[in-house]
Amino acid sequence: AMAEPAAEPAAAATTTADADAAEAETAMRMVSTSSREKVGALLSLVRGDRWDVAAWHALLGEITAWPVAAARSLYEEAVGVFPMGARVWVQYVEAEIKAGNQARVKALFGRCLLTVLDVALWRAYLKLIAAESKSADAAASPAASPELRQAYEFALTHLGEDVTAGEMWREYLLLLRSSQPQVAQERGAWLTSLRRAYQRAVLTPMEGADALWREWELFETNEDRTLAKALLAEYQPKHVSAKGALRERKRLRERIDAQALAVPPQYASRVHEAAAGDANGAALAADQASAWADLIAYERSNPQRLDDEAHTARLAFTYNQSLLALGHYPRVWLELHALHASAGDNKGAKGVLTRAVRAVPGCLLL
Repeated sequence: AMAEPAAEPAAAATTTADADAAEAETAMRMVSTSSREKVGALLSLVRGDRWDVAAWHALLGEITAWPVAAARSLYEEAVGVFPMGARVWVQYVEAEIKAGNQARVKALFGRCLLTVLDVALWRAYLKLIAAESKSADAAASPAASPELRQAYEFALTHLGEDVTAGEMWREYLLLLRSSQPQVAQERGAWLTSLRRAYQRAVLTPMEGADALWREWELFETNEDRTLAKALLAEYQPKHVSAKGALRERKRLRERIDAQALAVPPQYASRVHEAAAGDANGAALAADQASAWADLIAYERSNPQRLDDEAHTARLAFTYNQSLLALGHYPRVWLELHALHASAGDNKGAKGVLTRAVRAVPGCLLL
């Protein structure tokens, strides 16, 4: 018998949309009337004034307990307004993960991962890859999965400079140590890879770097006491410098709201007002643009005396994180563009402008 022809794309999309609508309708019956009414009132506020940050906070808080099928259209509305909003993407992803919607989770990561440099979001991504690796071969150790190691390397390439990335580094180093090859000829390459990872980790100004230093020191001493003495003597001054940079970084970051939603400059005060009730709200700067500018100025001073390539990467990372909150500020986009251009990275500079035009459409400066 002849096989049925494949559904036309438009017909398939309609079928999917109909199924989603039916699922949402069923899920909505599980939401209390009072919660639906509260969300309805909040929706009226944000649709009347899309930069009403306090109303968005309240809306996101209310739908946390909703089945994701009922809340999905609201999450889509939120990421439409805040495409780089870390708190929105993390909540959306976690809701889909909780519901076991693996295909949807992957699709969400494809939309946000490379532009939203947030540790919580990337850790959710790593948990997904770890779960996939475990289910793919339940008998094998997770460390045996090259996909999981590659996922950690991918994550650390993009987020390894974050002040809170220490746990991510610890997990990656544990993976490497657990994957020691059984073949003697392969041990040299493994040892070099592990040593380089430790060296990068202990020179990163982040929480947990001290514990990784002690771990590396013990490892090298057990491997070769003479070589360990030389290596540790070479890297200790750099590690001490990183610890000093960490103290200043943390001081500057205490004033920054890492979960702030990006709004145009004229609405900046609303971000501070919405965060005022949070546990650490009192410590946050009223002017988040100024707080980020202080951190960027500190990184620009190159306190660790990094080489040009590493210093440019550190600065670019800081700028990209600042855009999660300052995505409507043309000045920040232009400074990041200039950074890439001055480093001879024309492709990177062009990419920044492309993103900037999408983020601030109609801006004559861009």
